[in-house]
Amino acid sequence: SLVKVYPFQKKHAVSNDPRRHYTNEGELALRGVSLKIAPHDFFVILGPSGCGKTTLLRMIAGLEDITAGAIAFGDRLINDVPTADRDIAMVTQEAGLYPHLTVEENIASPLAAMMLPQDEIEQKVSRIMRILDIYDLRKKKPRSLSGGERQLTAIGRAVIKGTELILMDEPLSNLDESSRNRIRTYLIKLHNDTDATFIYVTHSQEEALVLADHMAVMNEGRIMQAGSPESLYYEPENEFVASFLGVPPMNIFTHVSLQEQNGE
Repeated sequence: SLVKVYPFQKKHAVSNDPRRHYTNEGELALRGVSLKIAPHDFFVILGPSGCGKTTLLRMIAGLEDITAGAIAFGDRLINDVPTADRDIAMVTQEAGLYPHLTVEENIASPLAAMMLPQDEIEQKVSRIMRILDIYDLRKKKPRSLSGGERQLTAIGRAVIKGTELILMDEPLSNLDESSRNRIRTYLIKLHNDTDATFIYVTHSQEEALVLADHMAVMNEGRIMQAGSPESLYYEPENEFVASFLGVPPMNIFTHVSLQEQNGE
């Protein structure tokens, strides 16, 4: 199971926030997280702000050191493998496109770096743009795109290389509701059309329930429950999962015995 401790930066860095936890060395961001994700799963990590979900994603990507525990891709332990050698791609809240390149050039850039034949690049890029419904935008540059169009371009660039694992850190959180709904449809279509495993971080339970094959709910650095969206929604294992999922929120009743009601 994974543990992540952020060392204290100041002598008195302890917060009074009850959601934060500490060791003698620093703040405990992940507290024994254990997950198994199947190949080609669309796995969603759901939780409130500060629960540790982005930290977990960054550890999978190799952008955060592991304090304790292990991460493996299949039988391959990757704790000390550099990010560039992990065969992953990542999409974040910011599209991070090359401003001087067109949509098709941005999407093609990973393949161009691999020096693939031009006709093969064009074929793969055209296919991805059609799946994401941005083929008509192929000659436009990022400054002339909407936020949703920029994010679709970034997603296309992430998957074009054919990596085994696609990591997504709240990629739709900066978009309006209409754009989010539209892009969710494209994400499902894209996942079904590739062999990649998707790990998707979000604070939106609606997004999680729509996208996930399987999901995990996190809180305060721990996994509260993992399984299919249906199992978490209809059979929550604890009060946090029960109260976090559902629109409107689920009602929680405290059991009171007849004797307590009568003051006995």
